[in-house]
Amino acid sequence: MKKMKKISAVTAAFMLSISTMAMTAMAEENADAEAVNDTAAAQVSEAEPITVVVNVSVEGEAKMFNSSVYVTDIDKDGTITIDEALYAAHDAGYNEGVENGYATAETQWGLSLTKLWGVENGGSYGYYVNNKAAMSLSDPLAEGDYLDAFAYKDTTGYSDAYTFFDKRSVELDLSETSTFELNLSYVGYDADWNTVTLPLKDAVITIDGERTDFVTDENGNVTITVDQDGVFRVSAVSDSMILVPPACDLAVEGAEEKLPEGETEKEPEETEKEPEETEEEPEETEETPSKEEKPAAQTPKATATTNPKTSSCGTLAFGIASLGLAGMLVSKRRNK
Repeated sequence: MKKMKKISAVTAAFMLSISTMAMTAMAEENADAEAVNDTAAAQVSEAEPITVVVNVSVEGEAKMFNSSVYVTDIDKDGTITIDEALYAAHDAGYNEGVENGYATAETQWGLSLTKLWGVENGGSYGYYVNNKAAMSLSDPLAEGDYLDAFAYKDTTGYSDAYTFFDKRSVELDLSETSTFELNLSYVGYDADWNTVTLPLKDAVITIDGERTDFVTDENGNVTITVDQDGVFRVSAVSDSMILVPPACDLAVEGAEEKLPEGETEKEPEETEKEPEETEEEPEETEETPSKEEKPAAQTPKATATTNPKTSSCGTLAFGIASLGLAGMLVSKRRNK
């Protein structure tokens, strides 16, 4: 019995020792794990702000068009996401406040949109990054990315087609050429519902929202002609499909100034000289009175000159008087 008690005591002490060692080891592991977590947390730093280009459309109508948006790491987790970019876009461009225009919620598909640009339609939204469909609002973004978000117009069949040009911006110098080319594509689905990119034909090009005569061909190509300087928004519409509007910025310069019909380039220069000639005319007018002063001064001399008629009368009277005197002298001589 005494041996059994000793064995039991030794066994109990041994088990206690093992248990203590195990607990100590577990505590140390937990401490190490916490230390690792703390270190990892300390190593995660806030991501640097980035600038992305955002397009937002609602039921086929553009609300933001190639707008540069400054985005920060709101939750400071080291990654800037689609969610943070859309929040910043609403904060910058939605007039009624971001809280009234944008909302999200956790769903079975992850973080998802519940409101875009003030529209709540039961989750019928889409978003693309660099013309590729995104999986979640938690997808990361990088500097210079293009983000397109839209609310479906067709909320039952989801027939709205995401479209995009092969160029996001075009710069045109009219002194070199007045035309440029674009290619328009849309995202569709194959028989297995895999996304495919297809050319979009018969789409009408719009410039600053106005329809033009330029239409895409069967390959989605179109040649566009412009004739004036300025910055324009190029997009497209379709009479047979609902389009998520594509976006291309167009900057044009180098247009020559057209003169009115019948005028030449030299005429403006001659017009500028005419006032100078007009200014000289008053000087000539001032000299005219000075030339007329001499005749005015000579007039009294002309009136003081002896009148020829008066002079003739005097001469006649003098002759008659002389004849009378001569006659008297002859008469006296005869009488003697």
